[in-house]
Amino acid sequence: MIEVESLKDRVVALEKCKARGSGRERDEEETPVPNEQMGAMSDALDTLQVTVDNMAEDVRATIDAFRNELVEMSTKLNLTIRAMGNQLVTDYRKVKIPEPQAFGGARDAKELENYLFDMEQYFRAVKPDSEEVKVNMATMYLSGDPKLWWRTKYNDIQRGVCTIDTWEDHKKELKAQFFPENVEYIARRQLRELKHTNNIRDFVNKFSMLMLDISDMSEKDQLFYFLEGLKPWARTELQRQRVQDLASAQAVAERLTDYTFEENSSKKTQPFSNANINRNVRPGPSRSGGAESKFSNSGGGDRRTVNARDTATSKLVASTGVFTPRPFNPLGYAPKPLACLLCRGPHKVNECPHKTALSALQAHIQ
Repeated sequence: MIEVESLKDRVVALEKCKARGSGRERDEEETPVPNEQMGAMSDALDTLQVTVDNMAEDVRATIDAFRNELVEMSTKLNLTIRAMGNQLVTDYRKVKIPEPQAFGGARDAKELENYLFDMEQYFRAVKPDSEEVKVNMATMYLSGDPKLWWRTKYNDIQRGVCTIDTWEDHKKELKAQFFPENVEYIARRQLRELKHTNNIRDFVNKFSMLMLDISDMSEKDQLFYFLEGLKPWARTELQRQRVQDLASAQAVAERLTDYTFEENSSKKTQPFSNANINRNVRPGPSRSGGAESKFSNSGGGDRRTVNARDTATSKLVASTGVFTPRPFNPLGYAPKPLACLLCRGPHKVNECPHKTALSALQAHIQ
């Protein structure tokens, strides 16, 4: 650029010189000049004119060369910027975008709202080309009853009965079919019945979940319902700290410690100890009349005695290898031997061999 400016200055200087020369020629025409001087001046002017023309051509060529270089540099710069932009887009698309969970048709307002929100976030990340692509992508994440519903709607669209061309139309139809009725009324009724009975953190969590379904409740009403659901001691503590909004009330409530709940839970889960077991067990004499205890307690607590019959049974099992359970005998007395009422034999009455003779005698007497 500096060379171009210098060339321009030189051209301007030569043009000024030429203008001065033409003015001198007019003066010389008015005043007589010798022929020798006229010839010399004419040759000098011709040489100067040729020089100026050559310099002008050089300047034009230099300017054209610079213009072509600028155009080439601009083209390369645009290509570089475009290549960098494509590289950024490629790197962004390489990131694995988590897919939304499918909607299974549960009659739950939170689940349907979460599905719609996840789909909108997915669209922002994927950037589909048109609304039709959004609808097609959203229907791929339906399962169960919603999938059957969409098949029916798709057949209606094919017959021209209805049109669902945009994502907003799809959301409207989906809410009309699967969004539960009276969600806010049910939430308000449950909020009225909600009470702080066990852990205070459970009460705070349930209260927060119900408030998600109620959109137009004022801040004062939210704080009122929250305080009324607490136990008296917790309500008194929050009022003493002068909480002014629901967020601060929930934060203070979660910092409170319910000692009554911890005491009750510790009583329910208290393990049995040896002292508790031995407290209600009194030592007693052995049923075997002096047999040594198999399990003894040096502290003088419970003593488990071994009966002589148990020892005999164990010896019988060790010798024969067959275990025969003995009849239940809670008192520990020895069982009486069998004795027939008719003949005093070691058998039952119905098995007595003299029973037939007795029956014949009774028949003869009658």
